[in-house]
Amino acid sequence: MQSVLRRSTDLESERGLFDIKITGKYLSSAELAAYLGLSVHTIRAWRKFRIITPIKFGRSVRWLLEQVLEELSKRRS
Repeated sequence: MQSVLRRSTDLESERGLFDIKITGKYLSSAELAAYLGLSVHTIRAWRKFRIITPIKFGRSVRWLLEQVLEELSKRRS
C-alpha cells in the first residue's frame, strides 16, 4: 500500500505548473508571474501601461489567465 502512495506522490512532485489546468480561475499577480515565467514587477508594469487588464474585487487585483493570454497574443500580431 505504501508503494502505491509513494508512486502517486512522486508523480505529483514531477508535475510542473503548466500541467495544472488553471482555466476559469482568478490568479493573483504572483501566480500569473510564476505561470508566465516573469517577475511580479513585470506584471505590475504591464498593468500600469495597460498591456494586460486586471479584474478588481475591491482592492484585490486578480487575473483571468485566458484573458491575459488573449491580450498578449493580440499584441504579438
